[in-house]
Amino acid sequence: AIIVELKAYIRKHEKKKIQSILFKDFYKDENWSKDKFDATGFTEITVQPDMIVPFNKEWQNFDDYLMAVKSKYRVKFKKVLKKAKALEFRELNLNETETYNEAMYALYKATADRAVFSLFLLDPQYFLDLKKTLGDKIILTGVFLEDKLVGFYTFIDHGEMADAHFLGYDVTLNSKHQLYFNILLRLLSTGIEKRNSYLNLSRTALEIKSSVGAEPHEMAIYLRSENKLINKFLPYILEKTVPKNNWVQRSPFK
Repeated sequence: AIIVELKAYIRKHEKKKIQSILFKDFYKDENWSKDKFDATGFTEITVQPDMIVPFNKEWQNFDDYLMAVKSKYRVKFKKVLKKAKALEFRELNLNETETYNEAMYALYKATADRAVFSLFLLDPQYFLDLKKTLGDKIILTGVFLEDKLVGFYTFIDHGEMADAHFLGYDVTLNSKHQLYFNILLRLLSTGIEKRNSYLNLSRTALEIKSSVGAEPHEMAIYLRSENKLINKFLPYILEKTVPKNNWVQRSPFK
């Protein structure tokens, strides 16, 4: 009934005809799912899983986390951290967010453009508007090299669950300074310090996220075409077009 009313509203006020309807994102594990969805007439599509790190309540700081991982991972993480010695990680206030918004968006877009599959692109003012809206609930950190912004990441604190939101970095400097890996480790450190129970690292780069302790939680989206013929063949079309998840899950903890 709600879908019918929305279609009518959009047709009347926006003068647009709905071609398809998409509902996202739903956890396939009932223990994580907060919402049930009646998928009648919709095609279920399994998408890349959310990568979520569970934090041990006994961890007080990042050093405790390092002691909880296997020795080969601890050695690797310390090497990664050494690569960041020339970097400065600076939490940005609202004015600084406005100053660096354009540069952050360029870094985000360069990162997003490398994604295999993406449904949308953020508005150029997104990060500034996010900071204005969430205030202290979001930690927006700039990564600087010789006072030039070369990366950034966002951390949203929801209490028990924290979200590692959008990020971006200069891919040409990634190998030398391990920008992406250091951002992941910094996000973990923030979550531990904030006493969150879980940190959602979102999707993409599944294997490297699992190497720092993230566990996959399968998710699905539901799609329906308003063209009955297309909708009938939609499962076949999606089977041929949606990328498959081929990756190796790592387990760093002892």
